[in-house]
Amino acid sequence: MKCAKLAFILAVFGQTACAHMPSHSATAEQFGPPKSTLGELDATKLLGVIPSRAASLGASEASIVASGETVDGERLGAFVEVPADACLVAYARGSASIDDLDIATYGEDGTPIVVDEAADQHPAIIMCPPHPERIYLAVHVASGEGLVALAAHLVPRSRAESVGALLNARGGVNDGPRSTDGWTGLDDMVRKHRATLGGRWEEFRKVAVPVDVRTTSYVNFPIGADQCTDAFIVSDEGVGQIEVEAFDREGQSVARAREADKGETITVCSRGAVAASLTLRPHTGRGLAAVVLARTRGETARDLARRPDVISTAVARGMSSARNELGAQLAKAGYGGATFSAKRELKTGRRDTVAIDWASAAANGCARADVIAGGGMTELEATAWDEDGTRWASGKGYTSATLFVCTKKSGHLDVDTVGVAGPYELIVRPETWQNAAFTQHPHAAARMLSRSATGPDSIHEGAPTAVKSFHADSETINVWEEPLAAGRCLRVAAGAEQRDHLLDLRLLDAVTREEIDRSRASDAVSARACAQSDRKVRIELLLDSGATDVVVGERVMN
Repeated sequence: MKCAKLAFILAVFGQTACAHMPSHSATAEQFGPPKSTLGELDATKLLGVIPSRAASLGASEASIVASGETVDGERLGAFVEVPADACLVAYARGSASIDDLDIATYGEDGTPIVVDEAADQHPAIIMCPPHPERIYLAVHVASGEGLVALAAHLVPRSRAESVGALLNARGGVNDGPRSTDGWTGLDDMVRKHRATLGGRWEEFRKVAVPVDVRTTSYVNFPIGADQCTDAFIVSDEGVGQIEVEAFDREGQSVARAREADKGETITVCSRGAVAASLTLRPHTGRGLAAVVLARTRGETARDLARRPDVISTAVARGMSSARNELGAQLAKAGYGGATFSAKRELKTGRRDTVAIDWASAAANGCARADVIAGGGMTELEATAWDEDGTRWASGKGYTSATLFVCTKKSGHLDVDTVGVAGPYELIVRPETWQNAAFTQHPHAAARMLSRSATGPDSIHEGAPTAVKSFHADSETINVWEEPLAAGRCLRVAAGAEQRDHLLDLRLLDAVTREEIDRSRASDAVSARACAQSDRKVRIELLLDSGATDVVVGERVMN
């Protein structure tokens, strides 16, 4: 149609041009299919001249540990063998579309060794002896996506500082835990800290760790089953305040350090074994931090001046399963059936109250009350009261709580939680350990019974051998001796009739006067002594101030 109109116009002017117009039907130039070649992007080009410059300063040839296309949050890595006398230098580079890379080395148990988490595109670390002979080296894309290359060199210790400076590497030639020998005043600071904290501790590690404001340092922080681990951290003059945190193997934070006299401290207890680690990062400066680790029995947590952090490692169980397992353990320990039980529901933010005739439930002696959580409920807290509003006992736990009550009155039990709420079951049994002194000094007896019970299920070990009651004061040390046969252990527990009295219980060898165990706490204490050969144990009990009646219970176990 357009051609006809144009022909008419041109004809008017005596011209014909339609024949020269291009036609859509004309054949266009054709291309063949594109050629493709199998292969990958060469990430080594991202490293530029860095490998050759590092080699010129004494490093080995570069090894490409990992490379490839990555997206935000992805991690690449591989195992690297590092000779015991060599340093390792590692660095990562990414394409321009990647804004932030992190790089880290890990031991084979997953414990971080050296980490560069600074917000930049050019991370680098240097790791020198002492270190594992096989580590895992990884790069993490913190922001962006694109091509990444992770490279590593082995470097003689004498050349490590020069190579590290070339790359502005985190860490240093002197990285790695070292001895604290020569650290002026450290032992005195630790002793003062332990005395303030309370309990009896076994020191098992003392190291000096390099710390740097630019990076994070790590120290293994193991916690044994039914144990507590305490860390005391103090830095040298070149380092500002250190931020210290404890993490479990899943990377979950379990505790933060609290400020202590001239240092930082973390105390963590657990029912199950936990392979944790401490992270240390100063607010300013670079230098050394001394880390002193000590452990104690889980029951010592009740002796401590301040409440420790607690890791719950209990396996989730149904309430009926937990009740049956506890019942079997208590039956084995000589307990009878329940004299009172109730199944209740605890709501978040609300305390639940259960009325109990304690005298009837205890069969006119002392009673044992177990609160068992169900439905994922955690962090239980239970308190026993009589009808006059007098508090008799309290107990805390993560999946269960146990109390001992010695009263002939009616009363009630309050149950609360600071964690997840849900159903629970209360079971009361008569206590198997009975004595006339328990009814004469019911508060002291209840506290002694609670302190004597051990383990996750709060069960009395061995057999009772003696019960003593007397009036104690701060002016007199109550002293007596007990024979202990070879291969046996003696547990001594004491409770005060009145609250807020600080008790100090010591067990010593009667011949050498060497201290075997010590417990110092408010209201109730417990200590333990064992004998490889026949010995006599000297027992000393003292009140720090005031005066009150005390009940002491002794048990012997194989």
